Amino acid sequence: MIRRDRALIGILVLSAVLHVVGMIRTPLPSQDGLKFIRIAREFGEQPWADVVRRADQHPLYPALIAVAQPFIAPMIGEGPGSWRVAAQGVSALAMVAAVLPFFGFARTVVGRRPALLASLLFALLPISGRIGHDTLSDATALLCVAGALALGTRAATTGGVLAAVGSGAIAGIGFLARPEVALVPGVIALGVVGGGLSRRGAKPQRREGRGEREHRIFSRLPFRASAPQPEIPPDLPRRLLLAAAISAPLVACVGSYAAIKGTISEKLSMRYATGLGDGTGVARSVPHWVPRGLDDPRWDFSPKEESDAPGRLGPAPASIRVARGIGEATAWVLVPLACWGAWHHRGPRRSREARQLAACLAIAYGIVLIRHAMRAGYLSDRHCATLALLATPWAAAGAIGLARFLSDRLAMGAGRRRRLAITTLSAIAIGGVAVQLKPGHPSRWGHQAAGLWLADRAGAGEAVLDTRGWAAFVSGLRSYDPWHIRQALTDARLAYVVVGDDELTADSARAETLGALLDYAAEPVAAFPGREGDDEIGVRVYRFRRPQSWEGIVQ
Repeated sequence: MIRRDRALIGILVLSAVLHVVGMIRTPLPSQDGLKFIRIAREFGEQPWADVVRRADQHPLYPALIAVAQPFIAPMIGEGPGSWRVAAQGVSALAMVAAVLPFFGFARTVVGRRPALLASLLFALLPISGRIGHDTLSDATALLCVAGALALGTRAATTGGVLAAVGSGAIAGIGFLARPEVALVPGVIALGVVGGGLSRRGAKPQRREGRGEREHRIFSRLPFRASAPQPEIPPDLPRRLLLAAAISAPLVACVGSYAAIKGTISEKLSMRYATGLGDGTGVARSVPHWVPRGLDDPRWDFSPKEESDAPGRLGPAPASIRVARGIGEATAWVLVPLACWGAWHHRGPRRSREARQLAACLAIAYGIVLIRHAMRAGYLSDRHCATLALLATPWAAAGAIGLARFLSDRLAMGAGRRRRLAITTLSAIAIGGVAVQLKPGHPSRWGHQAAGLWLADRAGAGEAVLDTRGWAAFVSGLRSYDPWHIRQALTDARLAYVVVGDDELTADSARAETLGALLDYAAEPVAAFPGREGDDEIGVRVYRFRRPQSWEGIVQ
């Protein structure tokens, strides 16, 4: 397939180049990405089963980081940079590799030509750049979604048992990255069985259209060797076998993880979506004891500022949040094109069931996201990456169909059509490249500068408390994250505190607590702007001097 499709090779090369440039322009990982890097480091120091039991994230992505880091370190040196590049490299490689199974899925549901355009759009999507340059598990999970979809829809179309097993196995592996991946084989298995039940007792029908006419013509000839046979859908036992082949590998992977972990998933998003928890009263594993003087009820040692997002949403606001997330993930332009394509484009005749399964998965995933937004009051565009993946083939089909419609209405000749197609593709490519080449998280420049300052001036064995975690990561020092402020205050090696200026100026009890603590036991030693070249201070570094007693802090 790859040798025949030079256009597909070009899309892969373009995607790889964009992600490499994006990695260079994103020098700091996301705040949640620091968790994955910490778990990856633990994989290299402790038994893997123990790390899995203690981790609050699914293990596949940090395990891949732990495997990749030894190959990166000899090229750029040991240290935090090698872990960051390894984490970004795993995500980037996953997004590049996802183009291949996505093309297979798109070709099944809309045909080869729209599938090539869909693959280009998929590689240039804003969400593809964001999760491919960052240090989160979304890209790894999306690769598994694409693989499970490609094989699952192929199994539903052809009745292939091996494809069904492959779909379930890939989804089971993907569950170890994010639990939502398990929806893919679940919906496909239910759809395959449901299709068999709906056709049980019905007479097999020959395909309409060209296939039926060819069968009627060939049946009148004296020879029948090359006569096309009518396609008969698999019977119910065959469909049950396919459903079992899809489900068995998934159950094996989920069961193995649950046997080690003791639970199916620690992800709050899945708990919100399934109604297993409402997100209130979540206990954090930090000690409650603090030195005398800091135990006054006025002090607030929360790890971060409370979000302005409401704790719960109604069905309508949650649906709007999901729609907005899909629009942001697809740059808004693909949404109307996908609607046009879903309405006007029917795709290959033999893939009708695959298209129905894709539609069912989109509905099921949309319901899960709405449920999540209702319970959590929060939704990011990266949560909508799977829906963006499902919509892109229809957007490509819609773009081609709309171009044909307009060219027919305007009576364009072949030359004008070709020039219009080249111009449109060039505009799409330029727009997508421009979006993906934007610097990643430019507001973190001050944290990186603070980390380099600490690495140059901190003494051996000194520790740092970083309320955001980025400067501590860059410095490579022993550090405490915002969830462990209490432990940091009792560590005799704590020498520096890094805090964002917005955390000190916020109108909250937490900001007052941080300000009082730093005024009493620290002195400012460095300050950096949030963005390079800005005049406003964004990050402050304090030299911490542990007092003999904290009782004097209470005035």
